[in-house]
Amino acid sequence: LDELLSPSDSTNNGREVITSDGMFSSGGVLYISLDGLSNPETARDISQLIMSDLTACAGSRYTAEDGDLSGHSRISIFVDEAHSAINNSMINLLAQGRAAKIALFICTQTISDFIASANAETANRITGLCNNYISLRINDNPTQTLVVENFGKSPISTNMVSYSTGTGTTLSHNDFSGSISERKQTTLEESIPKELMGQVPNLHIVARLQDGRKIVGQIPIAVSEQAMKP
Repeated sequence: LDELLSPSDSTNNGREVITSDGMFSSGGVLYISLDGLSNPETARDISQLIMSDLTACAGSRYTAEDGDLSGHSRISIFVDEAHSAINNSMINLLAQGRAAKIALFICTQTISDFIASANAETANRITGLCNNYISLRINDNPTQTLVVENFGKSPISTNMVSYSTGTGTTLSHNDFSGSISERKQTTLEESIPKELMGQVPNLHIVARLQDGRKIVGQIPIAVSEQAMKP
C-alpha cells in the first residue's frame, strides 16, 4: 500500500502515477475498487484518505483561481457505500465543493449506515447538505421517513357528490322529493405514501431535485447490439 498510495521515482518501476490534482487538470475517468466486502477496515481507511486528498485538491483549485473557475470543467465524484468514507473532509466537500465546480454523489442503502458509522447528528448533517435525492426501493423505516419528508406534501382535491330521493306510500304518485349536493375539498397529503417506498420495482426511482422537480421514473437499461440480435 505504501508504494501504491505514495509512489516515488524509485518505487514506481516505470508505472504511470495518477494524482488527484492531475485528474482535476487533465480530466478523464478514474475508478477505484476498494474491496470493501472482504476487507472493510482497509477500504474505510483508504476511502477516507482519498476523500481527504480530493478535498485538499478542491481547496487548492478554488484558492489558486480566486474563485474564477470559468475555464475549468466540472468534476463529478461518486462514492458508493459512502458510510465508509465519512470524515470531515467528505462533509466539507459536500458543503463547499460546488465553489470548486465539484459535484459529489454519495450512495448508501439506509440512513442507519451513516448513524452506525458516525452518529445521528452527523447523519442528519450529511443528508441535510444534499440538494438532490434519488431513491430506489427502501425497506428501512427511518430512510423511508427521510425520503417522504423531502418530497413534502401535495394538494389533493376531493369531489363528493350525493343524490337522494324520497316518497311516501300514503302520498300520490307525483308527490316526491329529491336533492343533489356536491362538496369539493383540497387537502395536503404526502406526495408519496411511505408504505409504497418498499414496493418500488427494480430500476425504478423517485427523485426530488434541487430545482423543485419531483420525478417518478425508470433507469434506462443499456442493451448491446449483440444482445438485440435474434
